[in-house]
Amino acid sequence: MKLFFRALLFFIAVVIFQSTLTIFLVEGIVTRSNEADARLELENSSKAVYESYTTWVRRLWKTVVKVNKDEEFKKIAASFPDLYNTDDLRNWSEEILLLSGMDFVVLKVHDRIVFEYFDIGNTTLGNGSLREVNAEREHPYIELRKINGGIYLTGILEIDASKGLELFILKKIDTDFYKQTSLPAKSKIFMVNSRDTSFGNDAYAEAIKTMTEYGIPFRTIYSSIQDGHSYNIAFRNLGRIKQDSGEDNLIQVLLISNDPYQRIVTRINKTLLTVSMIVSLFAILLSFFLSDRITRPISLLIRAMEDISKGNYRIKIAHGSRSEVGKLFQGFNEMANQLDQNKKDMESYIQEITFLKDYNEKIIHSLRAGIMVIGNELGIEKVNGFFLECFHLEEQETLGKFIDDLHLDIIDQSVLGSIKEIICGEINSKSTTRRVGNLVFEIKLYPLRAVNSNKDRKCVLEIDDVSKKFELEEKIFQAEKLSSLSILSAGISHEINNPLSSILTNVQNLLAEKNEEETRTALVWIEQETKRIAKIVNELLDFSASETKGNEGTDVNSSIREVVRLINYGLEKDKRIRITTNFQDKLPLAVISSSELKQVIINLIQNSIFAIEERGQISITTSLKHNNQGILIEIKDTGSGMDKETMQYIFDPFFTTKPNGKGTGLGLSIVYGIINKFSGEIDVQSAKGSGTTVILTIPVLKVITEYQIKIEGI
Repeated sequence: MKLFFRALLFFIAVVIFQSTLTIFLVEGIVTRSNEADARLELENSSKAVYESYTTWVRRLWKTVVKVNKDEEFKKIAASFPDLYNTDDLRNWSEEILLLSGMDFVVLKVHDRIVFEYFDIGNTTLGNGSLREVNAEREHPYIELRKINGGIYLTGILEIDASKGLELFILKKIDTDFYKQTSLPAKSKIFMVNSRDTSFGNDAYAEAIKTMTEYGIPFRTIYSSIQDGHSYNIAFRNLGRIKQDSGEDNLIQVLLISNDPYQRIVTRINKTLLTVSMIVSLFAILLSFFLSDRITRPISLLIRAMEDISKGNYRIKIAHGSRSEVGKLFQGFNEMANQLDQNKKDMESYIQEITFLKDYNEKIIHSLRAGIMVIGNELGIEKVNGFFLECFHLEEQETLGKFIDDLHLDIIDQSVLGSIKEIICGEINSKSTTRRVGNLVFEIKLYPLRAVNSNKDRKCVLEIDDVSKKFELEEKIFQAEKLSSLSILSAGISHEINNPLSSILTNVQNLLAEKNEEETRTALVWIEQETKRIAKIVNELLDFSASETKGNEGTDVNSSIREVVRLINYGLEKDKRIRITTNFQDKLPLAVISSSELKQVIINLIQNSIFAIEERGQISITTSLKHNNQGILIEIKDTGSGMDKETMQYIFDPFFTTKPNGKGTGLGLSIVYGIINKFSGEIDVQSAKGSGTTVILTIPVLKVITEYQIKIEGI
């Protein structure tokens, strides 16, 4: 019975919620629709009122311009001072007001009004109303003025400045002013200035104040209550109005009653409430019947579920109905059978997973590469047999320990830092080499994480013995170094020929001349050129010599200067390429040897020379990394650049874009090997047609010295 009453209360709550929601939604839709209509009505009415105002402004302007050109009026004005009582002036004024629709014509001489004519239904402005008003411009103009409490459009025309004769044509802005405008019932129009405090509603005063301070021309307020009625209000700034207290802004206020829309909403709400109450009553009666039909099958299902929870998966619920309840019972019976089958399958899967786990363990331990899995707390979670064999460790000595507790020579602070960066997601992979005694190991780091998730990241450390590969790269490096000398020989031979030609010329001059002083000059010249030949040859021999002593560090700037000087020998003949340098002073020594650094720079400059098709420039810049742990070398050219597809293979051995006979394809591969040998970094940035930039990062000497002390026990 408890379930029955819960179902009954649920149906009743649903019906009440639906009725309330329907009333709320329908009321909202009707309200928004009425509000949209009211806004449109307010905008159209305000626009019509403003257009009526501008129409009168244009009509007054045309009238003033017409009077200024009126020959008849000029004749009347010429008869001054006897003009203000003449019938001609009165008839002329009557015609002007009749044609233009204006209300007043006033003629003033200095501060004295000499003639005043007004339309039927208007009273005089008063003798003092325009006495203080004078024409401020020579040409006709229009302005708004407050006169005797009324607001007037005033057209002013200076007729004769020497006589002080001025003409005023006025139109009063009152209820009759907007009679031609079709406005809704119960609408109001009036004019206020920004200093008017007659409004009791703060929203009105705030709107007028905002329009005045910020120069806003138009503003609206919707559903505002005034005198117990709802109004939509439009404010429009008509411009500056002059009055006795000074100038101020004139605001046109249009109020349109919102009561018709409110009455429609009220009627709709009453109708919806009545309908909802009738529907709710019917739904409550219907829910009594439906609740009983639903709760009985649920009770049967509850008892069957209790049997399944006790392990009886063969339970069945008898049913003969083809309704949804019958299908529910049938689905429950099928589910019970499926649970029984799933239990048997699960046992089979557990056996298979156990077998695969053992199989994977055998594969990992059979690999001839050291594998270690490091957790996010730098704890060792997995290690294979080859790793233990290489470093003479036992499995119980490693699992569960922290990696920095193993004190392995191959894992220094730099490797530990890279492991932390991979676990934190700062880098995706890292590769470096380390030498231990006569062996060279390549260390690879990459993340191990769950599928489609960056959480719980771990690091896989792979160690390979690359001693033989490293030895082969050393041999290839030496071969490439010797090959580079053949490329430089063309430029050097050119430089040798120049001093030899000088020697030959001076010798011939010495034989031809008999003057002893000239002979001494030629001999000095021969001596200078001979020294120059010797210097070039010595530099070539120094470069080709193999490195025999230990690495004591390299002055990067000095080594690059020597390479640039050698290459410039060949470039001076062909003036299309220029090499510029920008070195940071007082750089620390780099860990790389001088010969290897020269080999790297020569290979990169040769590639830049080949990439420059016509004229171009190669710039070389050196600087110290922000953490003072590395030296940056940037080589930038204005060559043809490379596309993304070519960039993928530039470090592969024997890959080259040069024609046959122009390159071996080993240059950049050797550059990569040399930089990687000293734990440096190389970054290549290029785009087709935009040149290439190569950035080398080489550690300073003190980092490697500390590392060598640690692993070699020096």
